[in-house]
Amino acid sequence: MRTSAAWWLRILLAGARVQLSRGRGGNFLLAAVVTPVFYAVVLVLMARYFGRTSELAPFLVVSPALIGVWAGAILTGAEAVADERGSGTFELLIAAPAPTELVVLGRVGTNTLLSLIAIPLVVITGQLLGAQLAIVDVFAAVLALLGLAISTMAITLIFASTFVLARTTRVFQNVIGFPLYILSGIAFPLALLPDWAQVLSTLVALRWVGELLRAAIRGDSAGVLVPALTAIATLALLYGASGHWLFSRIERAVRANGQVSLGQ
Repeated sequence: MRTSAAWWLRILLAGARVQLSRGRGGNFLLAAVVTPVFYAVVLVLMARYFGRTSELAPFLVVSPALIGVWAGAILTGAEAVADERGSGTFELLIAAPAPTELVVLGRVGTNTLLSLIAIPLVVITGQLLGAQLAIVDVFAAVLALLGLAISTMAITLIFASTFVLARTTRVFQNVIGFPLYILSGIAFPLALLPDWAQVLSTLVALRWVGELLRAAIRGDSAGVLVPALTAIATLALLYGASGHWLFSRIERAVRANGQVSLGQ
């Protein structure tokens, strides 16, 4: 059957193959490799200057790593639709019997997994500069990374969906990450934010991933594990459902008005 699980899997894998062949360019390397390593070097050297490397090691490593993952996934994964439009293949995807969203999801998911390379790169950089890091609760850390991958893929689908109607994606890509980094508490402590911003931060999955990872490193994840995983799972479902709804509505809209190549 065309709607069997195997058929859906083939579409997802087709999207993954496209991403592997076209999605590892300069933008991805800058977002997922160069930027997080640069941040890690700057932060660790600043901590060494003030003699607080050991105390701040979880922040010095976790924050640049999470920035690298979200930057690599959101900034380049959300470009999947723009890439299809620029290549002149988005019209074919819209007209094909296979759901366009599945192809995009395959590309987004693959890009998210590739973006995880930021984590070992930042850890190695920190170790070389003297920020020794040992994960006490490995199980909690693994769950946090799993939640990171799923929630990142889900929120990237939202951006990929909205970019269908954007005349240009560059402006959004250049600015969208910074509010999320601020609200997630990986740029600086959430306690420094006003009360309304701290409430908004609960809607950013990256906040809960960061809290759980830092707790896993310190070894005090018992009180954080359940609420953090609950928040991550809830937000991932919310992101995924929102992305699916947006993509379906937008796809129907561009089919109806015939403006598939808007902005090219």
